[in-house]
Amino acid sequence: MVKVKDILKITSMHNSRLLTGKKGVHHSVYDISIMETPDFEEWAKPGTVMLTSLYATQDFSYEQQFDFIKRLHHMEIAACIIKTEKYVKKVPKGIIDGGIHYGMPIIQIPKETSYNIVTKEVMQLLFDEENKRLNYYHKLYEKFLALSLDGLETEDIIHSLKNMIDHSVEFYESDTAYHVQTPLPLAEHIPAEHINEFIVAYDSVTAYVVSIQLEGLKKMYLTIPTHTETLTNHEKIAIHVAASFIKLTYIKNIAIHKRNQQKYVQTIHNLLHDVELPYRSRCLSR
Repeated sequence: MVKVKDILKITSMHNSRLLTGKKGVHHSVYDISIMETPDFEEWAKPGTVMLTSLYATQDFSYEQQFDFIKRLHHMEIAACIIKTEKYVKKVPKGIIDGGIHYGMPIIQIPKETSYNIVTKEVMQLLFDEENKRLNYYHKLYEKFLALSLDGLETEDIIHSLKNMIDHSVEFYESDTAYHVQTPLPLAEHIPAEHINEFIVAYDSVTAYVVSIQLEGLKKMYLTIPTHTETLTNHEKIAIHVAASFIKLTYIKNIAIHKRNQQKYVQTIHNLLHDVELPYRSRCLSR
């Protein structure tokens, strides 16, 4: 996962200064955008690094500057990189105080620093990270596929997952969507991340829960107690892949059960109607 601290190390940022938000350098970064209008709420996404010369805010009062950082904070903006000496000679006090109050990384760059180069280098970091994530996903997929082909069951998948993420994994099953036996109630206020059509993840302060939709209202749940620790992106990928293979294992077992049931019904039918059975079927029916 790319962090603000990683951006501070790229070549184009070698003349930058971190003015506020030292703890905020651990914020995750998902995008970078140039912001020269004050209406960023209409398009900005959480985890974005904002590049700005403060053109749109150069006439703001102290209170408006402070409120500007408050708005960035509420949008979960990862950091604000400010180019000085173009429209403002130095970062205004309201911006600095807002950064200190909200723990927002405020980073100053000189006017010689190119937006294009900063953006290009940050996007390269994000691309490299995404490439690592995809490679890790394919590696896990192949590992769980091998387990599935070996005929291993849900318990084996869960055991492998525990070893991968070094966290305890609790497994629950319910017959209806209205009776859930998990230590974490899936309340409406907990954000839901839809991994695919059948799998939904819920991330709370104390646990990470993945809901696996089966037939009808039947569901399974993987619960990973986190005890206020944050799972890494790779750990979440491992959990999502494991959940997908638990779903596939369930479907496989249902198909095998139905096939065996059909064979049993056919055997009974043949016996009742005195149909000549193959040798193996006659032996099994004795």
